[in-house]
Amino acid sequence: MTKTLIKDTLRSIAANKLRFISVAIIVALGISFYVGINSASPAMKYEANEYFNRNNLMDV
Repeated sequence: MTKTLIKDTLRSIAANKLRFISVAIIVALGISFYVGINSASPAMKYEANEYFNRNNLMDV
């Protein structure tokens, strides 16, 4: 990238600090929500399978 584009981008971020921080926080929340949902699904399947095995409920 050219120096001019980098300077312009940094100036734009500096001029709109609050907006930039707000967008960064929203993106971070979205990413953490997505990661949490993706990691919870396999754990829930594993725990359900273990519960069925412990209580002999596989025929139900």
